[in-house]
Amino acid sequence: MHTVLTRSNDKFIPLSMRVNIANRSGADLFISIHSNANRSRALSGFEVYYVAPNISDSKRAAMTARSATLRIKDAVLASGSQDLEAIIWDMIYTNSRAESIGLAHSLCRVMDSSIEANIRGIKSARFQVLKGIRSPGVLIEVGFVSNLREERLLRSGAYRQRLAAGILEGIREYAQDMNLVDMGGR
Repeated sequence: MHTVLTRSNDKFIPLSMRVNIANRSGADLFISIHSNANRSRALSGFEVYYVAPNISDSKRAAMTARSATLRIKDAVLASGSQDLEAIIWDMIYTNSRAESIGLAHSLCRVMDSSIEANIRGIKSARFQVLKGIRSPGVLIEVGFVSNLREERLLRSGAYRQRLAAGILEGIREYAQDMNLVDMGGR
């Protein structure tokens, strides 16, 4: 498993640049990790988002076909037909949404047994980073910094390590379920 970070410090990187980094890298998965906040200090928990179903895959596909190259091994498209490319991108985006939901389920399942937190579940959203990504992708909210208990936990290196380990295990479960990687007899 090879990881590409969109940022390695607390310097803001525009959302479109994060998407471009992931798309240019040919990422198999996109994972965006955040800490949540809300005016209500009572809200708490871990949740995972995938791109909303009301985001049109066919519109995203048409835009992508105009700006991106399909990297399909051993395939030749008839005279570079943009319509054909848009159809293929539409199929890719439809499949990616389903895979994103599968990844979200794996993450929540593992985190439910890894951390003592309210698992708020899986939700769809129109987040920019999810709309622009060309591979399965999720946005993870690891907890609420506006909740005093979770803020304390999130300040703890040991807790952040448990979160990271749980996220990694969720990705491994998903990859194994999807036959993306050979787990070496695991």
